[in-house]
Amino acid sequence: MICCGKKRSPASAGKGEGGKKQSAIYSFRYDADYIYSAFLEIYGINLVSIPYLHWWEFRALFNSLHDCTFTDIMGYRAESITSKTPAYRKDYLKKMKKAYALPKSLSEQQRINGSKG
Repeated sequence: MICCGKKRSPASAGKGEGGKKQSAIYSFRYDADYIYSAFLEIYGINLVSIPYLHWWEFRALFNSLHDCTFTDIMGYRAESITSKTPAYRKDYLKKMKKAYALPKSLSEQQRINGSKG
């Protein structure tokens, strides 16, 4: 994992609060259009035509994205539906999670289907 020069414990990778495994809330591959649009909207940076943008600079800007469609989508993916979530919010979140779901990896699909290979 590239951490932009920062040290990161391998044990904490992919884990959220309380050490629980987190699902991905973005994918550079599948969210490329949203990321491109967010950079253009928020920073005025065209990621296709910019001559050079260092990876660490890109990551810093990416981590600071706010108030755009892409951050809304990440919010839908990240938000937990609990017994305390109001019914109207549960229905809305279920629709948004379905609409913006990331494709499952092959290994995850195999785990769900109970097969090894």
